[in-house]
Amino acid sequence: MKFISLSILLLFISPCNKPKTIASTTSQNEKIKSAITFQETACFGKCPIFTMTIKGETNMITYLGQQNVTKIGTFTKTISNDSISKLDEVFDKIHFFDLHDKDMGRIPDLPSIIITYSSNGKTKKIEESTNKSSSLRELESLLMTIADSEGWRKVEAKKKH
Repeated sequence: MKFISLSILLLFISPCNKPKTIASTTSQNEKIKSAITFQETACFGKCPIFTMTIKGETNMITYLGQQNVTKIGTFTKTISNDSISKLDEVFDKIHFFDLHDKDMGRIPDLPSIIITYSSNGKTKKIEESTNKSSSLRELESLLMTIADSEGWRKVEAKKKH
């Protein structure tokens, strides 16, 4: 598991964020259709509040920072097919679709982590605040690495007339 984590981490911290060659598991014309949404929600303190969405079909990541994060507003960047395939492998390896849907614990002040994953026509949403499995903590760490990576471009708000 640590090897996979290190491999994915290296993919996201590379200086070039241009899409790499298509992974060998996909054909030249096939798009990866998986989608991932990663959210951190509010708490009674200064918890980060943001949503990051990764769309395999368009190779785009969108980040919406709301409070207590370094990026406030909407940001985008590209992600390679290879990186998406590696993320899909991690979701498969931890058997994401078999994990519990919700574990909020008994402490109301803790922020929630919400991960929604869609692949091969299946979608699952997990919401947790405490007692995360080590696999889920590692997945969250990988997703945070992407959220904290370089290369984001701010999307300018459209002016209303």
